[in-house]
Formats: sequence, C-alpha cells, structure tokens
Amino acid sequence: MVWLLAILWCASSGLPAAARVNPGPAGAGRPHPRAILALYDSHATPDTWRTNTHRMAEMPLNYLGFIVRYHDIQRGLPHPASLEDVRGVLSWFEGDSIPDPEGYVSWLEQLAREGKRFVCIGEPAMRRSSLGRPTAQPVVDRFWKVMGLRSLGGWSSVTYDSLILFQDPSMTGFERPYGGVLPPFELIVRDDPAVRVHLELRRGRPPHARTAHLVTTGPGGGYAAAGYTHYQGQDPFRQWHLNPFEFFNAAFGAAGAPRLDATTLAGRRMYYSHIDGDGWRNKTEIYPYRTRAALSAEVILDEVLKRFPDMPVTVAPIAADLDPRLLGSEQALAAARAIFALPHVEAGTHTYSHPLQWEFFAAYDPAEERRRIGRRDNPRSYWNVGFDLRQEIAGSAAFINTLLPQGKRVALLQWSGNTRAFGAAIEEARKAGLRNINGGDTRFDADFPSVMWVAPVGRQVGREFQVYSSASNENTYTDLWTQHFFGYRYLGQTIDRTESPRRLKPVNLYYHMYSGEKLPALRAVLENLERVRSSEVIPVTAAFFAGVADGFWRARIREVGPGQWAIANREELQTVRFDQAAGRSVDFGRSRGVIGQRMHQGSLYVALDASEPEPVVALRAGHSGRAEASPWLVHSRWRVWRVTAAAEEVRFLASGFGAGEMVWRMPSPGRYRIWRRGQATDAEAGVDGLLRFTLRAPGIEPAEVSIVRQ
Repeated sequence: MVWLLAILWCASSGLPAAARVNPGPAGAGRPHPRAILALYDSHATPDTWRTNTHRMAEMPLNYLGFIVRYHDIQRGLPHPASLEDVRGVLSWFEGDSIPDPEGYVSWLEQLAREGKRFVCIGEPAMRRSSLGRPTAQPVVDRFWKVMGLRSLGGWSSVTYDSLILFQDPSMTGFERPYGGVLPPFELIVRDDPAVRVHLELRRGRPPHARTAHLVTTGPGGGYAAAGYTHYQGQDPFRQWHLNPFEFFNAAFGAAGAPRLDATTLAGRRMYYSHIDGDGWRNKTEIYPYRTRAALSAEVILDEVLKRFPDMPVTVAPIAADLDPRLLGSEQALAAARAIFALPHVEAGTHTYSHPLQWEFFAAYDPAEERRRIGRRDNPRSYWNVGFDLRQEIAGSAAFINTLLPQGKRVALLQWSGNTRAFGAAIEEARKAGLRNINGGDTRFDADFPSVMWVAPVGRQVGREFQVYSSASNENTYTDLWTQHFFGYRYLGQTIDRTESPRRLKPVNLYYHMYSGEKLPALRAVLENLERVRSSEVIPVTAAFFAGVADGFWRARIREVGPGQWAIANREELQTVRFDQAAGRSVDFGRSRGVIGQRMHQGSLYVALDASEPEPVVALRAGHSGRAEASPWLVHSRWRVWRVTAAAEEVRFLASGFGAGEMVWRMPSPGRYRIWRRGQATDAEAGVDGLLRFTLRAPGIEPAEVSIVRQ
C-alpha cells in the first residue's frame, strides 16, 4: 500500500519518481548469504547467551552485516540444503569432544564444496567422540584441510622456549598485545599457500625448532588458536588480542559486501531513549518535590520530559504499579496520564507483574513460586496475582492504553528483571502487535575497556528475536542502585567509544523512573540529555529502533547485477553501509529507492526510501557530485521518505523531533526555496552544491516538503 501511494503521489506532483530499476521478479538474482551458523554444545553451555560466540563474536559479526543463527550440535547437523542463506559456519567450543567427529568432518567438507567457509576459534572439539573414543588421525587431518591447514602432530604445553616470529599488526594487538608467558599451543601450520598467516610462533631453537601458525585466514575460512584470541583477567576484565572485525571480515570473505546497518538513519547516528517504570511510586528525596511527597515519576515528568520536547522517549510503566486493584493510586495514575499526554512520549509496557527470572515462567510452577516468596530468588515483584503470559504482555498493554490520549497506543514491550525472555513470551509480544527491547547491557568505558562488552543487536530465541537495548542503564553504574548514584554521567564514554573508530551502536539513553528519586541520578540523566541534544543525531522512538533491529534480523539481500543488490523484508531498517569505500559512490541511475549517501570514517552510508518495499543499491567507481541529474540527501535530523526528484526540484515527506536540520546535495549552486505546510524558507547551495537549511516548525506529524530552485 505504501508503494502504491508513493506512485500516486509522484504522479500528482508532476515530478518523476527515482529511476525505476528492474531487478527482475521477486527472488531473481543470486542470494547474498548473510547468516553465520554458530555451533554450540548444550552439554557444555546450555544457553546460547552464555556462549563465547554470543558474548564476544556476535557483535563484530553484526557490524559486518551478518546475523548469527545458533545450532546445538547435540541435535545432529543440519542438512546442507537448508543452509542456502548461510555464508559460513563458526565453532567456538570449550570442550574437546563432539558426538560424531567423522560425520562432523564429512559435513564440513560438503559445505566447503558448496563454497561455505568454516571458522574455528579455540578448541577444534573433534579429537574424540562424546563417548571418549579417539578420532582417527586421517579424520583429524581432513578437518584441518578444510581450512587449508595441517597438523604436525605436536603440542607445546611448556612454552618457555617459544617466541613470536611474526604477528600481523592489522590483525593482532587489537586491545592488548601478547605478553608474558605464552599459552600452550598445537603445532598447526599452513598447507594451502593461499592461506594468510597472521600469527606465527616458534618452539625451540634451530636446528630443532618447529613453527606453528595460530591465526590464519584463507579461501576456506579461518583459525584462531585457544589462548590467542583474547586476554581474560579477573572478571569482568577481558580484552581482545585478535582484531575480531578484521579477522571475521577476512575469514568469511566479506570485504566489499553490503552491510545492513542498525545504527544510522538518513545519514545520521540514531538516538532513542526509554524508561523502565521501576520506582514510579518511590517518594523523591529531591527538594522541593519532597516537601509535597512527590513521586519519582512526577520529578521525571517536570525535570526531564517537559524540558526536552525535542528528545523522544518511550515510557513503560509496570501495570501493577498503576492498577488500582493492586498498588495504583490516583497520584500515580495522574502522573501517567500527564506523561503520556506529551506529544514526544511514546507508550510502552514494562509488563504487568514485573517478572525477575523469565526462565522460571517458561514452565511455571505456582507452588514453587510460593515457596520462594521473600527469598532472593523470588521470580517476580508482584507475586500476589496469578501468572498468565497473555495478561503479562497483552493485558498490561491493554491497561496502559486506558491511560493514553486518543491516537496513542502502547507500541513497545520493555523486558523486566533479568530480561532473558523465552520464545513463547517474545511470540506473545509479537502477536499483541508490540515490538520488544531490553537486555545486552552494553558498556565500553574505563571499567569495561573492551568491545567485548558491546552487545549484539539482539539474540535468537528459537524462531523469535529479542532486541537488545543499545546501552546499559543506570543500574550497572550504581552497583544495583546502592551507591555512586551519579555514576550514569559516565555513559558518555560508551557513547564516544561506540562511535569511533567504528560506529557500533546508536545513542541510547536508558534509565528507570527511580532516577527521579535522588538528585545525583537526576543530574546524570540531564547531563546526558544535554550532551546528546547538542550532537549530530536523528532522534527516533524506541519502538522505531526495535523495528530497525527486527529488520536487521529478517532482511534478505540478493545480488541482481554487478555491484547491484536488492534488499527485502527490512522493516524499519533504512541504511546499507559499505566499508573501505574510498573511490566508490552510489550509482543513482542503476539504483531504486535510494535517497542519499554519506561518507563517514571511511564507510559509505546509503540511505533508503522507506516507501520502497525492495530498494536496489548500485555502486560505481568515482565520487558522486553535481554531475548527478537529481538532488540527494546527505543527512537529516528528521526522517525523510517518499522522495521524488527532478533536476532543480525535490519533494518528500518528513517528520521528526525538534529542529529539522537537513543537508541536500543539489545539481547546481544557487538559491532555493523550501516549502512546508505553506511556509517558505530560503537557502543557498554553495559551489559544492550543498544546501543546508532547518525546518523549525513542529515536525512530529509527517508533512510534505518541497525544494525548488529560484
């Protein structure tokens, strides 16, 4: 329907739509696989969120545009015919056995023949079967051959006479150099000359010295030996030796590929904020509010929400906190109605009874819950109402909807407690029409000095997908709200480090209502808001970001021509990124549904039109400039879509929060008039063709904008 409206709107405007590129019928072209099949052993690690792959590897893989799909090796191996969308296989086992080593190696060989790569980190886990039977040496040799390697049949458990002969500076020493006593290692060497060696060690001295290649990449995949990927100190301190971005990029052959990007919209880094309802009814300690027994939620309303109407925020109460049948009071309800009446506040739900341990409710036992009342392992905050999954999710949303002004509906479920939702709960949210978010706890600062603490976009839970928040909340900065109540002011370190040298995350301001209880916590929230307000971002709602994350997980890419890709099923995701893109730009003549481009930190960010269901992105050598026949967007603080353009004129729909700052690249310099809702603004495009202007009228409701040459 959106696509049809776009065509009709273009026809009525008298402007041509963007060039109509025909990528062929749906499904035509060659699939561009973007899934990595991550093997794990549930006997060693029952939950995927505990695996090394999820905790350390998945975020760098997401950055490279890959999604990670988990498979328990205890359930057998998937048939190769079911892996059409898989780029390669990743193993990061911690044990040295699997159920069927020979079948495993044969399976890897078949995948290799089909062009799928295999990356082994840490233990190969095929030296013996789960029953303890040693694997025959010819089978072991076949395993290493898949990666272009071979075993010399030796092991260095004592490394006093070992030294590093060579290390690739682009691949090693990423966050921490190798130092001290070297870990034990197996004597594995390159067999295929096409394999690149990134870390080479020597054991012993000539003439009895032997070498080992412990980090390699090649046509078949990659290998990183146990002990040589990262340093593990006293928890939570850990840092990469290996550069995971460069390693996975080379091992999975991803250089030059399009990468779907969940951080950027309309050429700018996204910003979103969400508040969990915990502490809504807490009496504040902040003067003068405490003199009238004000609630923390009332402080947040007056000191935060009313002062920042240009910064959207999603507020998610716990329904039981407001329900008069439980602990709701007229004061708490009045605060909720006032908060949701604000135009820039989106409504969410933080569940009905606030589960603390979601796993407990996957197989709910009321008797066991009663036994846990008053204990530290109490599974939820409000145990005095029966647990019902539908009431917890759809029911809480229905109750909160009664507090909203006309036209608003709850849009987002914000997971509570440990946030480890089970599949049926995520499915229930989806069926209720709600996006979902929370979990991940991303931090990258002096206390957590590694990208290992930057979480992936989300996690696979069966057939469902849980979206993670993009930053941790004030709870982790305050020792679970026990001290250092000013701690959230250090969120800025994570914001900076997840922007440069790589944009890893959107900006996310995520906190609880209890930040309105204590003055240092409130000041920390305000400092963060002022910081973000003055930076170059595009503010969006938390539910919109969750739609971007869902699109990242579900989208499919087809290569429909040389340097030309079609993207489907992307939901709210509207950015494709190309890394190391110097000397490349969008070929607008061969693209469809592309509204702009921007180079940032060596990467080309391509902006897509939300009204185009299956855009086509094509690249060419050289830089786009005024030679382009039509204008294109460089960046915008508002969302821009349904773009139609001619040589000296462009029309589009736009909406956003705060001032509508925009930069367009026009075909020629000169004076232009910008029209929106009958109001005109004049601006000048310089000799570089850049037209900068700001739409200052409120922009939450979409409106048509036109730019016309004077």
